Amino acid sequence: KLLIVTPYADPKALKASNELGIEIYTEI
Repeated sequence: KLLIVTPYADPKALKASNELGIEIYTEI
């Protein structure tokens, strides 16, 4: 599982990443 922390929340990117099994957080 890959965890990514970024201040930029792109809904489309978040959805696509979740489908790939990647978790993206907008804050630590």
